[in-house]
Amino acid sequence: MAHYACDCWDAEVETSYGWIEVAGHADRSAFDLTKHSEKTGVELKAPRKLKEDKKINVVIVTLDKKKLGTTFRKESKPILDTVEKWSEEEKEAYFKEWSEKNEIALDINGQNIVLSSEYIQMKVKEQIIKEEKYVPHVIEPSFGIGRIIYCIFEHCFRIRE
Repeated sequence: MAHYACDCWDAEVETSYGWIEVAGHADRSAFDLTKHSEKTGVELKAPRKLKEDKKINVVIVTLDKKKLGTTFRKESKPILDTVEKWSEEEKEAYFKEWSEKNEIALDINGQNIVLSSEYIQMKVKEQIIKEEKYVPHVIEPSFGIGRIIYCIFEHCFRIRE
């Protein structure tokens, strides 16, 4: 079984050579889609409707890109990229720091950059969620057509005494 598979099943056929595998089915869980999403930056999630609507609090982050570009010049793009990649947990942690100090400190390429409320605004907004997103699991079937045809021929065209 491969390291990324949760479970594997094989289909085997008894032939004159003994049992041979004609198909394999691997439960690859969300491994492939997760890795592909990480490498490409494309979200590969499917929606699932919730039975009941759910209210959640979401942190909304707004950056003044013009002021960032003017003040931080070359560092403005890495700052924007870092903030855009924040997870909801990171946003909540930074929001707590921002609401206490009215500024946040970021480590960008080994530099400590402090963003005051002049550059960044954060607020909590209540949202109603009607669906959740998840990474689907994949069942990978694999087979060799040559083996299957060989088994069909052997079982259909055998020499009788």
